[in-house]
Amino acid sequence: MDDGAALAVIDQAGIDTWSPAWYLDEDDPVLAGVLALATSPAKRGRVLPEKIAGHTIGCFPGQRMVYAEGHPGGDRLGSPDALPEALCALETGLRDYGLPMPRRQPYGHFTVDPRPRSGFAGIRRLDTTLDLSYETTAEGLAVLAGIAAVAGQVVHRSHDLRFPETVLLKGRSGRTTLGRVYDKGVESGSAPRGRLIRPEDQRRYPREARRDVEELTTSYVREQFIRRFTPLWRATKGVVTVSGPLTLASKLCDAIEEGEVSPREARMIAGDLLMASVGAPASSRRTRFRHRARARSLGLVFGDGVLEEVEVDLHDVLDEVLETDAWNRRD
Repeated sequence: MDDGAALAVIDQAGIDTWSPAWYLDEDDPVLAGVLALATSPAKRGRVLPEKIAGHTIGCFPGQRMVYAEGHPGGDRLGSPDALPEALCALETGLRDYGLPMPRRQPYGHFTVDPRPRSGFAGIRRLDTTLDLSYETTAEGLAVLAGIAAVAGQVVHRSHDLRFPETVLLKGRSGRTTLGRVYDKGVESGSAPRGRLIRPEDQRRYPREARRDVEELTTSYVREQFIRRFTPLWRATKGVVTVSGPLTLASKLCDAIEEGEVSPREARMIAGDLLMASVGAPASSRRTRFRHRARARSLGLVFGDGVLEEVEVDLHDVLDEVLETDAWNRRD
């Protein structure tokens, strides 16, 4: 085992998913065409059964809004600075399909009208992320487990329930999802478990806060991403070490020697966390939460589902995420 944090290789950073939108006049034949073609039901609206220019096309009939949703970078994360070009390609694809959208105003003239008029409606969704590539499964799973223990909510696990796959970051009310950290390799089938992790800033812009496409520069998007994950970085500043079972036991022994925990409490913490990690909790839910909180107070998090030996300094991981220069690297 090494003596510090397992640092990832950050291969790329940029836009995963976006959603530009347009308002159409009630008597616009394009709106009638979209309504006729959008035969597949979707949340609060309908979508076309086939993609156009690699994007799902949908509409909200009551708002007279047409939107597109897809990946502006194709198989790679898209550069924020290339979004205007991506939007032009999308509009060309729509026009060639027979669905020309209203002409956009020059940058600087975009306004959000409380009473929607025909024209570009701005960007309604923007998911920005980066790829953390790890050499071992244990390292990536330890990062997911650590973030879940500190400030997240595990919403998806593997079929045997041992391995966290998606951790949501919630707002103060607990109702709004601000971002997520997830196992992209498992989701896409592109990498073994724990080897490709994505922290993702999820922006959903209400009508009055939508952005013009040229406003979303690399520097602006990167700054928004940093603001999203800075609170999590601060929450780990006391140095949160995510450990495998043997390392956890060693750290607890150190805590006993330093008088921070009694031998009996250390045994209960270690046993409870280890049993819970394989789906066989040895105590009540309330007691398990208490033991996890006590371990965190000692700067320790057990890597849920991590049965290989690993030690990850979560603060260093997030420091790497916030400081990377991958936003400006392009193939």
